Amino acid sequence: MSEETLYAYKSQCPEDLSLVENIAIEALPSKTDDDWLYGMDLKSGRMGTFPKAYVTDLEGELSS
Repeated sequence: MSEETLYAYKSQCPEDLSLVENIAIEALPSKTDDDWLYGMDLKSGRMGTFPKAYVTDLEGELSS
């Protein structure tokens, strides 16, 4: 699913993906936590987990 970041997020551990506000992310549900997503920053190619509440669906529906 294509998402856009709403807020910046600084990673808390090596598997997290730091986010910058207003960037495109390709995301999948996390296998370990319903409140997190696993995804890739489409600009940098970096991958990792991040809080679901920090992104919105590019079609306008909130993912949180």
